[in-house]
Amino acid sequence: MSKRADAVIVAAGSGTRSGLNIPKQFYMLGEKPVLAHTIEAFLGVDDINTVVVVLPEENFDSHKEYMEGFCRQEGVKYVSGGSTRLLSVFNGLNVLNSIGASRIVCIHDGVRPFVTAKIITDSIDCAEKHIAALTAIPITDTVKQVKNGVVEKTLDRSVLFAAQTPQTFNFDAIFAAYKKAMDDNMSFTDDCAVAEYSGISITITYGSTKNVKLTVPEDFEDLK
Repeated sequence: MSKRADAVIVAAGSGTRSGLNIPKQFYMLGEKPVLAHTIEAFLGVDDINTVVVVLPEENFDSHKEYMEGFCRQEGVKYVSGGSTRLLSVFNGLNVLNSIGASRIVCIHDGVRPFVTAKIITDSIDCAEKHIAALTAIPITDTVKQVKNGVVEKTLDRSVLFAAQTPQTFNFDAIFAAYKKAMDDNMSFTDDCAVAEYSGISITITYGSTKNVKLTVPEDFEDLK
């Protein structure tokens, strides 16, 4: 059976909010860096063909050599990121486009190492059916809209979801959407926003509270 999807794992950031003295994707989680756990999560899914890992542009060669000490499997490719997340993801998509991408692509944060095979597979299934799939979880806290430190109103949490990754798409659709966003000099914080800008409808698939993005010092304290 042919593999249905590729993955772009975005790990090109400097991780300044983490409070660590190294980029957070290289923080050691057990005997391997966080990023290695993330890569292996995708390699462990039968549907995944190629995994493109986007590393920081600065010191790319040394970062690539370091990661190859943990993840040198066939099917793993490394590419330099850009000055923005948009550019970094586009660099990853370009690699897939140059080698012949699968019909579906998962785009995932390098610092979400606890993603499960079920979350990945559900996302691929959803994107095959609906073009674009957003992994997300319902908001459980009450959410306030605030301006200048003053609460303006309480939002209806029944219609609010917290976005996670993977965010998974028909490859041709998201590649075209990224090219349009770049041509228009736009800036977005996630891949579904890029898709929305091109008029692509997004369908929710459920993630998990355990599928956390390691971001701030407390996240790393919890791992100790």
